[in-house]
Amino acid sequence: RGRAGARALKVELDASGAPESWVIRRAMPNSEQEADNPVGAGAREVVIKARRLTSSFAALKEALGFGRADRHWRSAAALAVGRVGVARPLCMARAWTDAGRVELLALEALDGPTLLEALAEIHRWERTPGSATDGPPAQCLGDVRAQHRLVDAVVDQVLALPAAWLFNRDHKPSNLIVTQAGPMGARVAMIDCVGVRPAWRPGDERLVERMLFSLVVEPRG
Repeated sequence: RGRAGARALKVELDASGAPESWVIRRAMPNSEQEADNPVGAGAREVVIKARRLTSSFAALKEALGFGRADRHWRSAAALAVGRVGVARPLCMARAWTDAGRVELLALEALDGPTLLEALAEIHRWERTPGSATDGPPAQCLGDVRAQHRLVDAVVDQVLALPAAWLFNRDHKPSNLIVTQAGPMGARVAMIDCVGVRPAWRPGDERLVERMLFSLVVEPRG
């Protein structure tokens, strides 16, 4: 998928002591013609998820189209159809590196903190008013009304998933990006879609409860 974009990916992976997966922020040319040129003003930032295939079973699933990158790609497409905010996948590729066989997934880079970082910023502001970080949307988090709008956006997203016949098994704050928070409203987008599954009963309250539970558990450590 996205062969032109995949050929443009130039990722450096260090094999020594490398974990099973990496998340790398890189600049990628906008077109195949720019792929061999130095990255300049015409490039856009992407987030590249690289995962080493450490077992024969993982390699088999990847070959059959059931690898993590494949599942992420399909789930992101389903979320977009359901009008749920999500970081768009741009291209997917496999490569042999010094770290072994690796699958690569490039996503659009979203501006903004994770919801987990936003919650930490709100907590810090409550303890020390006026200490919120500069820059949108973090600069708005000290406003109680903006916090209420952020809560509304998070709840709307949770309710939108079962309405679109979807459910996220890993709906935690670190997997959500706050792309907007201010007087015009708040928006959140999902950046990890691997845990998204079909919801056999649209609007199932148990699925909503489970996702809300995931949102509460992670900030509590």
